[in-house]
Amino acid sequence: GGIDAGTLKALAGYIGSRGLPAPEVLAYAAIAFEIVAGFAVMLGYLTLPVSALLAAYCLTTALFFHNFWTFPPEQLQNQLTHFFKNIALTGAFLILFGDKLRTRA
Repeated sequence: GGIDAGTLKALAGYIGSRGLPAPEVLAYAAIAFEIVAGFAVMLGYLTLPVSALLAAYCLTTALFFHNFWTFPPEQLQNQLTHFFKNIALTGAFLILFGDKLRTRA
């Protein structure tokens, strides 16, 4: 599904549960970043800096939001899946970054 009021509220609640300030603002910012950065990569616009930002974003979210080792057993599998998904995306964005850096020189 898409982003509706319930999904946004749940995302903001999760962000807030991790102790971050202004969780609703951060939820909107995360969604906007993911959409804009995704389109930038898709269109080949500013690929070098955007791929670096996306790699950092995915690694940060893996370690801060999907740190499976801190969750109760009933949430372990879900968090483990999201953790490794974000680690894989980090690797993919680093490959894209390296490729753009190599072809730029």
